[in-house]
Amino acid sequence: MSDEDRSLSLPLDRIIGVGYGIAKQVSQERSWRFNVNYYDLGDAPIDSQPTPLSGRIVGS
Repeated sequence: MSDEDRSLSLPLDRIIGVGYGIAKQVSQERSWRFNVNYYDLGDAPIDSQPTPLSGRIVGS
């Protein structure tokens, strides 16, 4: 997302996600499941226009 279009409500820069999961059937009634997920949302610098309620918000 470009810097001009980024807002404080959705401060996304980039999204990189990786996931892995395994399942093991122990019996007819039971199974084991294990999942790992990683997400990188980037830095997302924000420099918003001032508003009467919040003022100017700057950060990353």
